[in-house]
Amino acid sequence: MGSIRFFRTQNGFCYLNDEEIIVSDKDSASIILANDFKLTKTFNLLFYGVFSVGMLFLAYEFYKNGKLIPVGIFTMVSIYFAYGLFDCIINVSIKKIQKKNISHVSFHKGIAGLTRSKFVVHFIDGEDKERKRNIYLADTLFNMTDYNPVIELLKDAGYLDEDDQL
Repeated sequence: MGSIRFFRTQNGFCYLNDEEIIVSDKDSASIILANDFKLTKTFNLLFYGVFSVGMLFLAYEFYKNGKLIPVGIFTMVSIYFAYGLFDCIINVSIKKIQKKNISHVSFHKGIAGLTRSKFVVHFIDGEDKERKRNIYLADTLFNMTDYNPVIELLKDAGYLDEDDQL
């Protein structure tokens, strides 16, 4: 087994070795406790869910009072957070991905100040379904140059092809 490479993600660390990708939330202890293909529920998911429902409630209250501009704004914000919540539940919950199950790894550059850069790992799960795992990079929301060392690390580990376009 080769050396373990790692980089910081938005919520923790991503560890790469010759056999698998392991994503931890806060520390190395979660690697030991992580099971394959189990969904994790965090405080952030609950917060965004409650926030989204609260925005819909405010939109409904403004609708009852006949104020349509805040209705549109609160509805759009609520839909945005609900989409982020479901995207997070579906595509960020996998802790371990075996290299033999990975079909493709792609890089998506973020928009400065709006979205983070991320790697999307497409793989086959334990139930023979095509799944994907988003790995959001740390410190790429405003500084759009921090992803270059991570790209080189993934290329060296054999997860990202040399000819992939950024």
